[in-house]
Amino acid sequence: MNTDIPTKKPLGILFANLKGNIGDFAILEAMVDLLIAAYPGREIVVHPHPLVPVDKERLAEFLRQNPAISISAPTYSGGTTRVQDIFSSLLLKRGSQAFRIRSFVKHSTEHFAPFSKYEAVFMAGGDQWSGRELGVAMFGTLTAIHRLNTPVFSFPFSLKSSLFGLYSKKDLNGYFDKLSAPIIVRDSLSKGIIDAFSDRPTLGADCVYSLNRKASAIAPAAHRNPERTLYVVKAQEKDLATNLEKLVLTTDNLELFTTCPPEDSKTYRRLAESFGLPYHEPGSWQEIIAEFKACKLIVTNRLHGLILGSLAETPLLPVTTRKKSLAFARDANIPHSAATVADITPALIENARKDHRLILENMNRYADECRSKPHSPATPNQR
Repeated sequence: MNTDIPTKKPLGILFANLKGNIGDFAILEAMVDLLIAAYPGREIVVHPHPLVPVDKERLAEFLRQNPAISISAPTYSGGTTRVQDIFSSLLLKRGSQAFRIRSFVKHSTEHFAPFSKYEAVFMAGGDQWSGRELGVAMFGTLTAIHRLNTPVFSFPFSLKSSLFGLYSKKDLNGYFDKLSAPIIVRDSLSKGIIDAFSDRPTLGADCVYSLNRKASAIAPAAHRNPERTLYVVKAQEKDLATNLEKLVLTTDNLELFTTCPPEDSKTYRRLAESFGLPYHEPGSWQEIIAEFKACKLIVTNRLHGLILGSLAETPLLPVTTRKKSLAFARDANIPHSAATVADITPALIENARKDHRLILENMNRYADECRSKPHSPATPNQR
C-alpha cells in the first residue's frame, strides 16, 4: 500500500446562517458549488452561525439537495467574563470592542486548535461584520484562525458605516488584513466604506448570482395568477398595515410573500387574515424562484428578494429602506423605487408594471455584470 499519497484536507465554511432566511441558504448552496469546482475531492464541513438558531426543517431540505456537505458544531461564540464585560462597558466603544476581541481570542485558543486541519476556511458572505456582539465573534474568529496559519477567505460581503463607531480605521485595516486575497465586497456602498481604511478589497457581486443556471431550469409555480404582485417587505407591522390598507383599495392581485419565515411569518399571517390576502411561505430558494417566475412584479427591500428576483427574470420594485437594497437599486439603475414603506403607492406599482420591459433590461444587464465580476474567493480548479 502506498502511504506517500497525500490526503486532501477538508474545507470549512464558517458563520453559515441557518436560522431560516432562505437567502442565506442560497448563499450557502452557491458557496458549496463554487468550492467543489475550485477544490475537487475535498470534504466540506459547515459550521453554523454561533449567534443564531438553526431552522432544522429547512436545513433538512437543504441537506437533501446538497449531500456533499456535513454539518458540524457552531464556532466559539464567547470570550469574556462578566467582570470583563462590566469593565469593557466603561471604556469607549472602540476600546471596548478591541478589548473584547482580544479576550475572545485568548479564551478561544483551545476551541480553534482543531481548525488547523482545514486546508482553508471560508466565511459565509453577507452583512456579517457589523454590530457589537457579531463583530466580536467575527473578528475574534478571524484572528484566532489566522494565528494557526490556516488561510481565511470571505465570500462577498456588505458593510455598514456604523463600523466606524466601534472600530478605528487602523484596527479595521488590521482585522481585514488577516483575510486572504481576494477580498470581495458585493456592492458599491460597501466598497466606499472599506476604501476608507483599506486598498485591498475589490468590488464584486453576491455569490448567489452563480446559481443562474440552476435557476433557469426551474419552472414557474403552477396554478398561479401571472398578473399578481408579490409584496416581500420587511418592516414594522404597523407600517406594513398602514401601507397595505392603502394598496388593497386599488391594487389588484396583491399577495404577501416572505423569503425569511422566522422573521416575517407571524406578522404576515396576521396581515393576510386582516386584509384577506394570500400569503406564501416557501421552503427553499428554488421554491422562491418558482413563485417569482409566476408573477408580474416583486416589491421588496430584502437583498435576496432582489437577487432571486433577478435570477427569476421578474421585474422588481426595490424598497430602499435598507442599505443593501439601496445599493442594489443604484447599481442596477432600477427606474422605479420606494424610499420608505409609505412610498409604496398604487401609482408607483402601476408605473413599475407598465415599465416592466425597461426594468427587465436594466436588471438583466446588471445580472450579467454581476456574473462577470468576482463573486468567489476561490478560483475554479485552483487546487
